[in-house]
Order: sequence, then structure tokens, then C-alpha cells
Amino acid sequence: REAPGEAAAAGADGEVVTMQRLRSLWLRLRCRQMRMLHEACQVYPIEHTLQGKVEVWTIRGLALASIDKLLHVDPREEESVSTALGWLVHLLTTFAGILEVPLRFDVRDAGSSRTCIRDLCDSDPWVIAGK
Repeated sequence: REAPGEAAAAGADGEVVTMQRLRSLWLRLRCRQMRMLHEACQVYPIEHTLQGKVEVWTIRGLALASIDKLLHVDPREEESVSTALGWLVHLLTTFAGILEVPLRFDVRDAGSSRTCIRDLCDSDPWVIAGK
């Protein structure tokens, strides 16, 4: 028979091993998430560039319109703006899925030609983006 102290020591060793395995699994998960995020950034590269004298952000070479421009332009009429916004929404939902983080907005049909975005904090929440 084991002495009571030996059983307690064996139990403590088992907990240490379990904690080490959990830490190892967590690190492997984080590394995998980082690789997947990097791969998504390769598909949808976002860059800060100069177009003429204006600094703009681009996604896959298409300019992301400023909020001021979006307020005055119907994105459904502007194909490049609509495409860039669609890619941005798809990248955002991909990141949220990889990191398992809920979004404030409910996005339906991300990546399709018509994406619906619902603001969960708004009384009239549905916005249709795309063509």
C-alpha cells in the first residue's frame, strides 16, 4: 500500500503533467491561428499607399473608400467600392471565425455578390451591400 503522502505526490505530478499538456495544446492552437491569419492576409493583402497625392488603404489593389465618400456614393453603383467592401467583410468574418470572436454585426452570405449586414444594436438593422 502507498502511504498517504505518496498518493498526494502522485496526484500533484499528474496535475502538473495535465497542465503542461494543456499549455502545449494552447500554444499549438495559437500557432495554428497565427498561420491561418497570415494565410488570410496573403489572400486579401491590405496596404497603405499613395494614389496621386492622396493616401489610401487598398485591399488586393482596390481602394477602400473613406466614410465621407461612402456617405455620398451608392456602393451598389460603384463596382470597385462594392468589391473592396465585400473583400473586407469576407476578411473580417474569416478573422472572427479563426479567432472564435463574435462580431457585433450579423453577416449573411459573406463573400457573395450580395451580402447582408445586420447591426445587432440598431432598431432598423438590415443593410444590403454589394450589387
